[in-house]
Amino acid sequence: MKKITILLLLLIGIVTLSACTNSNESKTYDGAFIKSLAKGLDARWKYIDNEKSDSASSFKKAINKDNLYKALLGRNAQDFAEQITDLLRKTISYYDSTESFYHGLISGLLSGNVYYKVESNRETGDGRSDLVLYQQDVAQNAVILEFKVCGKNETADEAAKRALKQINDRDYASKAREDGYKNIIKYGVAFKGKMCYAIVES
Repeated sequence: MKKITILLLLLIGIVTLSACTNSNESKTYDGAFIKSLAKGLDARWKYIDNEKSDSASSFKKAINKDNLYKALLGRNAQDFAEQITDLLRKTISYYDSTESFYHGLISGLLSGNVYYKVESNRETGDGRSDLVLYQQDVAQNAVILEFKVCGKNETADEAAKRALKQINDRDYASKAREDGYKNIIKYGVAFKGKMCYAIVES
């Protein structure tokens, strides 16, 4: 059950990333993304198969999308990070530690809801934002997420601040503003192994 669910999430993430890049960019980005997933795939399945303590119901609870949306839209960075950390501890292997893996996983989690549009790796401002979640009505919210893996000797807080700084320095909010969104929420999200840490711009 776990194996099928996490595989579906990863496939959704790949499709989302592919759909949100142009043909030239996707060849490079998606190739690196798929390669990074392949490295830890066998180890991840062995890890999941050896897990005896988690029931199917607890696993489903760990990936409740409504709770993720609620945390993001409510500017509750701590709750969002705790939900993702709980999911990572239940599903991934130590080998899954690249930014592209986390990116694909979060893309898969947030995609597939008719009330939200997810754009991944789309050009905006002076670069490409990792992930943007749009509510249908421009009077509501646009949520920008930038992901970073902690560097050597870098704390999670430092990595998250680095991600948030990149959002502002490269003006990733420009497309959302052009589309008419007034309420733009920005998250810097850091990963270190099975731990997620997030900060939101006040």
